[in-house]
Amino acid sequence: MYGKNGSGKTVISDAAYSYKTSDFSFSSVKAFDYEQNEIEIEKDNIFVFNENFTDKNITLSTNNDDINAIVLFGKVEILKTQLFSDKNNKDNH
Repeated sequence: MYGKNGSGKTVISDAAYSYKTSDFSFSSVKAFDYEQNEIEIEKDNIFVFNENFTDKNITLSTNNDDINAIVLFGKVEILKTQLFSDKNNKDNH
């Protein structure tokens, strides 16, 4: 999805993510293609990559992190804990 800042991209992607991850049934979710034909939405085919996703799963390594990577993918807190644990184990041997 592309659009100008403030056009509602995050609101729409958050709604799609909520639809994908919710346990209850939405009664009024509809999607349309570019020709205005209604299309069926399968939850398994919804993937959301927005600011909320990047905040939770991607971090840039800085010199303060003492990590030699530039970009880390995955749950940020878990990755940092594992990397620092591995580094400490290596330094102690």
